[in-house]
Amino acid sequence: MQLIIKEIREKKKLTQDEVVELSGIKKRTYVDYENGKSDIPLSKLQNIATALKVNLFELFDGYENTSNEKA
Repeated sequence: MQLIIKEIREKKKLTQDEVVELSGIKKRTYVDYENGKSDIPLSKLQNIATALKVNLFELFDGYENTSNEKA
């Protein structure tokens, strides 16, 4: 499965700097994650999901949220 962090960030109209600030991840590291250049540890993936206000699984392409909850 492919991560769609950038797509979600852009859909939510957030900049990389905003996500970096909200997640506590260094910018260079975050950019590498977003571009698929580095593997993301689960703890950092959770930080990104929290910053983007989405379920962890929503960061993966092909995930469909079938619950009634709004992210």
